[in-house]
Amino acid sequence: MTTTARPAGVADEAPLTLDQPAPRTLRLVDQLGMWGNLGVSLLGFTGAIYVLDPLGTGSLALSLAAGFLALFVGTVLGTAAVAIAAVPGTETGQPAMVLLRGLFGTRLSWAPTVLNIVQLIGWTTFELVTISTALDQIVT
Repeated sequence: MTTTARPAGVADEAPLTLDQPAPRTLRLVDQLGMWGNLGVSLLGFTGAIYVLDPLGTGSLALSLAAGFLALFVGTVLGTAAVAIAAVPGTETGQPAMVLLRGLFGTRLSWAPTVLNIVQLIGWTTFELVTISTALDQIVT
């Protein structure tokens, strides 16, 4: 197993306080691996039909051009929101949950972490149900 050399004072894990050194930031390859899979999902195709036919009537409520415009605008707005939320972490080198310790204190900072875990479990369940439903429709 190979190890990479880290600059002095850079930790492996998130520190308990903002005074402690930040962990190693993700490189471009790390970011591509982590975010690159977002576009590869049956969820995108399933979501597109809800944009084109939101009432489920079988006749398209939007034209294809209007659907593409809606998807484009939604993508730009969603990306902008995530990018703005990432600015404090990028500037400080701290994960979001560590930055929340400054707002809530060390003891209460567990609350946003628990809420985030619940949200992620819900989102994972939603994706798995949607993808499995779409796959079932494709296969049968």
